[in-house]
Amino acid sequence: MAATLSELTLRARALEARATASEQALDEQGEVLNELAVLTRKTLDGIGRIDLRAETLGEAVGELRQDVGDLRENVGELNRRVTVLEQGQVRLEQGQTALARGQAQLEQGQARLEQGMAQVLARLDKLTGDA
Repeated sequence: MAATLSELTLRARALEARATASEQALDEQGEVLNELAVLTRKTLDGIGRIDLRAETLGEAVGELRQDVGDLRENVGELNRRVTVLEQGQVRLEQGQTALARGQAQLEQGQARLEQGMAQVLARLDKLTGDA
């Protein structure tokens, strides 16, 4: 059964229409793939930036941990120094109390000395007046 020219022409046109539709579908697929490639590049760039930020944050966290450790050491040293200062303040207060007692005793001694000198002068006056 031989096909006629008109049947072959119809088949050729149908094949041509299918080929044109396939080309259009391939073109659309190409456009979609290009858009997908652009989105993939943007996504990969975003992931790269996130990785850099995560690395930077990791370094910052490490530095922060070191700073916290240093701060704890400094607080410990400060506490030791405050304790020493408090002990020094107690000793200073004790010294001031002892100084005040000594000063009071000195004033009492000076008053006794003045009384004793007054008695000696009075006796001298009496002795010189008797002679």
